[in-house]
Amino acid sequence: RICESGLAEAGQRLLYHMNNSPLAVIEFDSEGHCLSWNHKAEEFFGQPKLNNGQPLQSFLPLVYPEDREHFQEYYEAVRTGSQMTAFVAARFICRNGNVAHGEWYLSGLIDENAVCQSILCFLNNVTDREKAEQQLLRNQSELEEMIISRTNTLRRINEDLQNEIVIRKQLERELVKVSEREHRRLGHDLHDGICQELAGIFYSIQAIAKRLGKSSPVQTS
Repeated sequence: RICESGLAEAGQRLLYHMNNSPLAVIEFDSEGHCLSWNHKAEEFFGQPKLNNGQPLQSFLPLVYPEDREHFQEYYEAVRTGSQMTAFVAARFICRNGNVAHGEWYLSGLIDENAVCQSILCFLNNVTDREKAEQQLLRNQSELEEMIISRTNTLRRINEDLQNEIVIRKQLERELVKVSEREHRRLGHDLHDGICQELAGIFYSIQAIAKRLGKSSPVQTS
């Protein structure tokens, strides 16, 4: 009686924890028939029945079509006993038709002959986390693109500045050359122009002074 009482109490505790779990808990027998379905599973999927009112015969209607083959591979591994537990990331279809991201934890319940009698599925809805991770990846990608764009802009600005420096140095050299040419030209003009004119004036004055019989009014050293 004590053993029976202890087993009953353990069963009640297990049922309590299953019904109050934040995860959806679904149990299938070895043939795929749904044996149990807690409140969280009902919140995700509704009643454990198909549209025609028949009991759920397989996990397939729960899993998103594109992820079913991947999910079934791990499910069969647990069902056939090739592994005791499995973790599967697979999307599922909610009762309202929305597609959610889920993490499935599969555990085989075996008998004394090591034969799998049922499979317990724990499902965690990670849609919000998945959206946050996707947004984080998008933000990271946008940040990387912004950094690349800013880097390219700064590189172009730096190249423009370098080109401007080269051009200014070239202009400075040209300005120096022009200035030197102007100085030489002015010197040449002074020597060949004004100096020659002054010399001509000097000799003209000397000639006039001789004609007038006067000494030169201009003293030369």
